[in-house]
Amino acid sequence: MQPEDDPRAVQDFRLQMSMLDFLHVQYPAVKITLHAGELTEGLVPPETLRFHIRESVRMGHASRIGHGAGVMYEDDPVALLREMAAKKVLVEIALSSNDLILGVKGNSHPLRLYLQYGTSAEQLRSILGGIRDLIADNPRLETKTSRARLVDLGERAAEIELFVYVSTSDYLEFLAVREEFLLRVATVVESSGSAFARPTQLVYMEDVAGVDGPVRGAVSRDDVRLTQRGPLRPPTSISGD
Repeated sequence: MQPEDDPRAVQDFRLQMSMLDFLHVQYPAVKITLHAGELTEGLVPPETLRFHIRESVRMGHASRIGHGAGVMYEDDPVALLREMAAKKVLVEIALSSNDLILGVKGNSHPLRLYLQYGTSAEQLRSILGGIRDLIADNPRLETKTSRARLVDLGERAAEIELFVYVSTSDYLEFLAVREEFLLRVATVVESSGSAFARPTQLVYMEDVAGVDGPVRGAVSRDDVRLTQRGPLRPPTSISGD
């Protein structure tokens, strides 16, 4: 088996996908697993980074993808992540391999994005229920007006609104209660198998016209951002003790 960045593998990629497409019609019940997206900048020409995972899913009919580390280099990666989630394509993440072979690790690895776009309705119910339990079980929180509601299923994230009053007039105590509450919320989200959306900006380098001929220029194709409504804030007035 050749690595995905091998020149022959790159040259014959679309031929191989067309063969799988033909075979899938003949044997539609056979499940297909493919390595795709085991790529990063510098291994292959930039245009090669833009379609391997998508065509493995669409033409290769893969129900399982190995690695997928290059997903954010694909054309319209957000739409691709949603398509893979809708088709329930399993992604095999090899963190140690991606680090040692590709040098992709930490915040540069797309694991968190795969988790984000794979969040199911059942996971959302679990997250909402867990947060509401945190509110109900915390004696320092005012429960009558506090709420946790799913307010939007946006293109890039499911958005949950938290509205919580801390029953204290002491600012330092408020900070401590808020910190602990938010950490517990993070635990609820992570325990569900989901993750928080992170602001991500993709910049692609393309040939653009220059005075002395083509030059490399930065072109923004997609911008993934998280809109933050703001942290829990102390109430302007506090009733009770």
